[in-house]
Amino acid sequence: QQLAAAIRQGSFRPIPQPQAEPVAAARAAVPLEVSVRRHNLPSQTTPFIGRQGEVADLTRLLAEPEVKLVTILAPGGMGKTRLGLAVAERQLNRFADGVFFVPLAPLSSPDDIVTTIAEQVGFSFGGSISPKQQLLDYFRERQTLLVLDNFEHLLDGASLGTDLLRAAPGVKVLTTSREKLNLSGETAYLLAGLHFPTWQSLEDVQEYDAARLFMQSARRVRPDFALQPQDLDDLVRICRLTAGMPLAIVLAAGWLDVLSLARVAAEIQRGLDILETEQRDVPER
Repeated sequence: QQLAAAIRQGSFRPIPQPQAEPVAAARAAVPLEVSVRRHNLPSQTTPFIGRQGEVADLTRLLAEPEVKLVTILAPGGMGKTRLGLAVAERQLNRFADGVFFVPLAPLSSPDDIVTTIAEQVGFSFGGSISPKQQLLDYFRERQTLLVLDNFEHLLDGASLGTDLLRAAPGVKVLTTSREKLNLSGETAYLLAGLHFPTWQSLEDVQEYDAARLFMQSARRVRPDFALQPQDLDDLVRICRLTAGMPLAIVLAAGWLDVLSLARVAAEIQRGLDILETEQRDVPER
């Protein structure tokens, strides 16, 4: 009754409510931070051509829960590294803790694999625990894809892959190699050459990945290069003689600044010595 009377008389003043703490209010106004997925994948200087089927196959394999280790298996020059990078780029949204490329070609000893992986993912060792155990502990709760490139000369260290996958269930490994790692959990994916034409037609030939790669490479040394109907026999012959091997096709096209297409085909027919390069960013191997 007293409260009602006070309201009627206009003498009631509500007790002011405490203001929200400035810090708390500021926190409430800040949206949740979206975690940035990390990666160290190198940028490429040329477009990736073809291999749609292979990319789809490898993407499907990596999506299968029971598949933890996939090896892209092929001879040198078949494009294993480039394919591995193309697949890795499509995995950036699947691995919350990042996708990391680990180049193994410069290493001379399997003992260096642990430290090289650590360098690429940005992990620093410390304490008295062995580096290998520290690395396993680092990955234990992480969801990461590791691309271990050019493993063939370090096969004595392949058991690290098994140890890593046992310690870290959220980690998957994609390797490239000329030889199988011969691990129990390994899925080997055999990589062949690019599709190349088996008949001569100006319209059909440019639908083949090998021919498209040759055209792209040819225009880097001869920007005015255009395929003519009389060139079809020679282009098809080059694609067949190289069996669709990407590196061989690129090296063959590199001669068009000094040789005709017919002469390049004839030189390859005579022997593969012409398939060399003086480019500084091509590995010696």
